[in-house]
Amino acid sequence: MEEPVAGPVNKGHRIPKKCIVSKAETIMAKQPNNMSSLSHRHCSVRGCPSLQGKRPKVHYHKFPQKIRSVKVPIMNSSGVKVLIDIRKAWEWLLCLGTRYGRPVTNATRICSMHFREEDYIGQSRWPKLNQSAVPSQNLPKGNVTKQSQQISDEETILKGQTKQGLGKILVCKTFEDETVLYEGLVDGEEMVEKPGNMTEDNFTNMTEENSMNMTVYEQLSSDLHEDIVVKTEEQSSSDMECEIVPESDNKMENEASFSNNSVNEEVLVVSNSISTDKPKNKRVVTRLQKEVDDLKKTNRRLQKEREGSLKNLSERRDFRSYPEKLALQARSNSGSSEKDFRKEEELQQVKSQRDRLQQQLKRMEDDYQSLKDKRILDLTALQDAHERETSNYVASVTPLREQLVLHQVSITTLQQQLTTAKEELAVVKAERDHLNTRLLSTYPATKDGSDVEVEALLQKIAFLEKRYEEREYRLRAIVQNLAQKSITNRSCEQCAERQQQLISYKVELDQLLATVRALH
Repeated sequence: MEEPVAGPVNKGHRIPKKCIVSKAETIMAKQPNNMSSLSHRHCSVRGCPSLQGKRPKVHYHKFPQKIRSVKVPIMNSSGVKVLIDIRKAWEWLLCLGTRYGRPVTNATRICSMHFREEDYIGQSRWPKLNQSAVPSQNLPKGNVTKQSQQISDEETILKGQTKQGLGKILVCKTFEDETVLYEGLVDGEEMVEKPGNMTEDNFTNMTEENSMNMTVYEQLSSDLHEDIVVKTEEQSSSDMECEIVPESDNKMENEASFSNNSVNEEVLVVSNSISTDKPKNKRVVTRLQKEVDDLKKTNRRLQKEREGSLKNLSERRDFRSYPEKLALQARSNSGSSEKDFRKEEELQQVKSQRDRLQQQLKRMEDDYQSLKDKRILDLTALQDAHERETSNYVASVTPLREQLVLHQVSITTLQQQLTTAKEELAVVKAERDHLNTRLLSTYPATKDGSDVEVEALLQKIAFLEKRYEEREYRLRAIVQNLAQKSITNRSCEQCAERQQQLISYKVELDQLLATVRALH
C-alpha cells in the first residue's frame, strides 16, 4: 500500500492554452433536505438510527471546523492515497455538504457508531476524538453509489512541461468529492490534491461540448511530436481514477507506437464522451417536455379562470343595463297588451323617482358644501378674535408689570427708611435715658417742683412711641399685602390710592421723627 505523501506544487509550471478540458453535463439529483431540524439528539448521517433516547451509550461529536488545517490520507477507488482536508474528508465519507443537498451547520452532529475505538483518546464518560480521526464505520455507501451513478464521468486532459523539459499528462475521472490530481514532481512519486469545484457554465451547452471534443482531437493529433503517453480505462462507476505514465527515455524508439496509441485512445475518449452525452441529452429533453406539459396545464387553467371572470363581468354589465332593456322592451311592445303598458308606467315612475332622488342628493351635497364653507369662515373669525384678545391682554399686562416694579422699588426704599428710623429711635431712647440720669443727678433739690412736668413729658413720649409702633405695624402689614398681591392687578386706581397712603404714612413718620428730635 502506498504511503500518502504531499509533494510541492510546481508553481512555475504553466498549463498551455492548447489544453482544452472537455466536461460532460452532470445532472445532480436533488435529495430531500433533512437538515432543517438538526439537533444534538440524532446523527446527521442519512439512514443512521442512533437516537439519543434509544441508544444511551452513543456519543455525538461536532463537525471539524474550517480553521483546522489537518490533512488526512483517504484511499480512493483506484487504491491511491490522497491527502485532503479533514473537513472535506468527513463530508465525502458521510455524503454531507451542499453538493449532496445536506449542508453542514453548527448543529450538525456525528454519532460514535461511525468511528472505531482507536479514534478516541482514553476512556472516560465523555470521550474525545483524535485530531486526525475520520469516520470509518457504517458509512452511507448506498448514497455514495447513487450519487456516483448520477455524476457522469468527466475526463480532463492536462498537458504541459516541467522546468526540466519533461512532460506528463493525467487523464482523470472525478469521484464524489469532486477533486482532481494534477502534476507534481518530475519523478512521479508524489501527488498534490487540487480541488476542482464543478461550475454550472461547463455543463450548460451540449453543442459547445461536442465542438470542444473535436478541437481536443485535432490538437492532440497535431501535437504528436510531443512525448506524451495517455492511458485511459473505462469503468462502469464514476469513481476517480488517475494513472501517470512518464516519458520514455528513448524518443526515437517509441514514436511510432506512441502516435498509434494516442490516436486510438483519443478516438475512444471522443466516442465515449458522445455516447455518454446521448442519455443525458435524452434526460434533458424529457425534463424540458415535462416542463412544457406543466406550462400547458397552467395555461389551460388560467384560460378557464379568465373565461369565468369575463362571464362574471358580462353578467354584471347585463344587470346594470337591465332598466334600459326594460325600456326598450316596453317601447317595442307598447301597444301589444295592458301588461306592457303597466310595465312602462312603472318604469316611468321609477325613472321619475330616480330623478327626484338625484335632485335631493344634489341639494344635500350643495347644503353640505355651504355648511362646510360657513364652518371654515366661523373658525377663521374665531381664530382672529382670539388672536386680538391675546394681543390686548399682552398690551394691558405690560403697564401693570411696570407698576409692580415701581411698587417693589418703593417698598424697598420704605424698608430702608424704616431701618434707619429704628436706629435713630434707639439712639433717641439712649440719649433720653442719659438725660434723665443727668437730670436726676444734677437737680435733686428741684425734684418735687418738676416731677409733674417730667411725668407729663414721659407720658407724651410713651404715647408717641406707642403711636409710632402702631403705625409701624400698619406699614408692615401694607408692605406684606403688596408683596402677596399677584402681578395682574385689576385696576390701577387702587394702586394709586395705596401709593398715596404710603406717601402719607411716610410724611407722618417724618413728622414724628421731627417732633422726637425737637423734644431732645
